[in-house]
Amino acid sequence: MNTKDKSKLNGKDLISIGIFTAVYFILNLLIAAAMGFIPLVNMMIPFASSLVLGIPMMLYFSKIKKFGMVLITYIIYGAILTLAGVGIYSLIAGTLCALIAEFILKAKRYASISAAILSYAVCSVGANANVLGFAFMTEAQLAEKTAYGFVRKYLEERDIGFDVGVTKVPLVSQSCLFDLGVGSKEVRPTAEMAYQACENAGRSAPAEGNVGAGTGCSIGKYRGMGRAMKSGFGTYALQTGPLKVGALVAVNALGDVYGPDGRPAAGLLNEKRTSLSCTLEEMFADIAPAENLFAGNTTLGVVVTNGKFDKTPLTKIYVQNGDRIELSGDGQDPFGLRVKGSSLNKDLFKFNQENKELLQSWSAERNISASGMRTRRYEQLSKELQGVVAKYVGEHKDSPVSAILLDDYVLGRASDAFCDSLIGLLDDRVLSAPPAAALEMYRQFETIQKSDTVLPYLSLTTVADTTELLNPREAQATLLCFWAAETPGTQRYSGFLREITERYDSLVQVVEISLDRDSAVWKERIEADSAVWARRWAKGGYLYPGVKELHIQSIPYLLVADSLGRIVARGLSPDSSRVYIERLVTP
Repeated sequence: MNTKDKSKLNGKDLISIGIFTAVYFILNLLIAAAMGFIPLVNMMIPFASSLVLGIPMMLYFSKIKKFGMVLITYIIYGAILTLAGVGIYSLIAGTLCALIAEFILKAKRYASISAAILSYAVCSVGANANVLGFAFMTEAQLAEKTAYGFVRKYLEERDIGFDVGVTKVPLVSQSCLFDLGVGSKEVRPTAEMAYQACENAGRSAPAEGNVGAGTGCSIGKYRGMGRAMKSGFGTYALQTGPLKVGALVAVNALGDVYGPDGRPAAGLLNEKRTSLSCTLEEMFADIAPAENLFAGNTTLGVVVTNGKFDKTPLTKIYVQNGDRIELSGDGQDPFGLRVKGSSLNKDLFKFNQENKELLQSWSAERNISASGMRTRRYEQLSKELQGVVAKYVGEHKDSPVSAILLDDYVLGRASDAFCDSLIGLLDDRVLSAPPAAALEMYRQFETIQKSDTVLPYLSLTTVADTTELLNPREAQATLLCFWAAETPGTQRYSGFLREITERYDSLVQVVEISLDRDSAVWKERIEADSAVWARRWAKGGYLYPGVKELHIQSIPYLLVADSLGRIVARGLSPDSSRVYIERLVTP
């Protein structure tokens, strides 16, 4: 007599559970791997996996005739994710949802298609509950789980950072190079590795060659990885007097590496891989390459020095093919440095030396103004410096240095009319040369500005989380100030906003618009403020509909519109914006 309970799971049932659980996990893994590297679709992984897995899992649900099969599947799946470090949410929620699905199926005696569909939908919610971990995390907690967070932790433990008086800010610069074509593409760096890298760092000379970041580097990739060579990490340092300068580079280039004699030392191999070929020659031999070969060839480099440089003169050393640059002078005095080997640099540093006192004063005052409202002294020095630049441009219309000086000291600081008049003096050859690239971008942006004459539709979020439409007809003039709490120094126009609000009252509508990614960051910053003007948040920041159309390139950013919403001034200083407001308010 057969007394076996047919309601209990047997060996055949356990095999079905194992097969479909494995299928479910593998397909989920493949979908996550395919979509995980694309930020814009990353959050669509749960939806995509549930949709794609619907067919095989409905087949599985059609075979379920006993209580417990669904529950075991999702317990196993949740346990695997937990052990993999994804989080415990899928295990807890997956178990609860699977239990609910079991009762749904049982209630319909395992014979209803609609019950099977509903059960799978419930299970999918539980299986993808790992995303809840991110939903409950603060921005700070998310940062702590990244490489940035671990490096920051290392710096904070050792009191290392940029001293701002009240504290030391542990600034962390980060970048990466493309190395998925070298070795195993399945290997991923972890956040813990970042902390370990800091501990491994020392004062001794770093190792060179195929080590560290150089492990994933390759060169000579024009014909594919089959004819490429392994590259690596290199360093070089020198000292002149008290000035020390060093360079560290991870070479992951498309082309070749050249030696001091100007000949290829490493790079593209010939077809037999017995000797070097020449990337340039092979490129010239090809009439029309079918694809963009410059993707995935990031070369990372860093220059370190004990010199105290101002960023403007430091970054304005121009090098062309064939130039042999020699730099001399005191590293503590960047405006007094001399450059040999390039006429462009020679002329640029000649200007710096002739106007050394003015540039030093302007640079110092600019640094003071960077943390708050621009000082009157800074405004005076800026106008004086712009006058010096204008004189130079008038006398050197055919010099690329004129374009460089306009970019450094005039664009974004002077009125559009002043900028336009100086740019109009330059020869066409100067405007078409690389040093004038910033001027061309300015002209394109100015064209966009002039075409957008009407304030776009702006539906903004209040502190109380309600939605409010910006209506310029409520006042004779509207002053908008775009800023972000998460960007240091962008609230420096507060004094100007207070002045306009108190002076004109209801005649001028003053609205401060936050472009922060997170409204909580914005609310936390303004909570203790005593602002008398309206404060709003644009959800989505720069990409928010309406804000996006304004083409805001930097913040804080001021915009003035009349009672009909027509934009009369944008991107100007408080002093310049004040002039336009007075014109609109005063009859």
